[in-house]
Amino acid sequence: MKRMKIVKYLTLLIFVNILLIMSQINEIEAANFQIESDWIKNPIKIDGEITNTTEWADATAYKIILGLNQGKSPPYLESWIWTKNDNDNLYLLIRVEYIFKITPDVEDPFLVYYLWSQDPSTAWDTSDAAKIHQMGSPTDLCLYDGTDWVDDTFATPPGTNNVNGLGYYDSIFYWFEATKSLNLGDGRDWSLAPGDTIGLGNTPQNSDLLYMGLYDDDKNEIYETRITLKLAEPPQETRQPVGGELTNKNMGPLVAQITLGTLISLFALVLVYRINH
Repeated sequence: MKRMKIVKYLTLLIFVNILLIMSQINEIEAANFQIESDWIKNPIKIDGEITNTTEWADATAYKIILGLNQGKSPPYLESWIWTKNDNDNLYLLIRVEYIFKITPDVEDPFLVYYLWSQDPSTAWDTSDAAKIHQMGSPTDLCLYDGTDWVDDTFATPPGTNNVNGLGYYDSIFYWFEATKSLNLGDGRDWSLAPGDTIGLGNTPQNSDLLYMGLYDDDKNEIYETRITLKLAEPPQETRQPVGGELTNKNMGPLVAQITLGTLISLFALVLVYRINH
C-alpha cells in the first residue's frame, strides 16, 4: 500500500514536471500589448480571411483588448492580432470578438493609426492611418487634426494609397487582413524599416502613439487600444563554424529547464523501479 502511494506521488511529480516544461515552450506574453512582428515566410493573399492553414502559420498571435475612451472604458472587445513584415511591407491579420457586446455591421471598418513628431520635445504633428473596410477599397489617411482625417490622395501635395486590405464578419468575429508599405516615400506616410519599434509613447509630449481599433459606424464610436510594435529584421544566415557548433543563446534557459526536467523524471522512474523490485 505504501509503495502504491509513493508510485502515485512520483507519477504526479513527473506529470507536473512535463506540464511545466511545455508551458515554458508555449508561453507567449503580450504585456501592455507589446507586439513583435515576425519575418514573413509564407505568402499572403489579401482577401480578409485566412486563406489556407499555412498563410499565417509563421506569425505569432497576440491577444489585445479594445475599448472605448482609447481602451480605458467598457464594453471591451477581446481581439487577436497577427503581424509579419519583410523589407517593404507590414502585414496584419485582426480578429475581433464582438458577440454579446456590439451589433455587427458591414459598414464598420478597422483602423491602424500612428501619431508622431519629428521633434521629440513637442506634441505629435504628423499622422498616418490605414482604414480597412469590409466593403470597398481601403483608404490611406493623413493630416489628422484630432477629429478628422484627410485621404492621402486628396492632400496638398497629394500622396498615394499604399494600403491594401479587406474584412468581413461571421457569427462571432470581425476579421480584417491588410498590408501597408513601411516606407513609400510620398511624404504622407510613416517611414519605417525592419527592426524599428513604434508606439513606445512619449507621454509628456504626447507623441509616438500607435493605435488599433474597430470603428462602430452606427454609434460613431471607436473601440481601440495602444500598441507598441517592433518590426522583425531579416533572419541571419546560420552556418556551421569550423571546429564547433553554433548555439542559440536565447535557448539556454529553456534547454537547461528541459534537461533538469528530464533528469528529475529519470530519477523518479529509477526510484519507482527499485521500490517495485
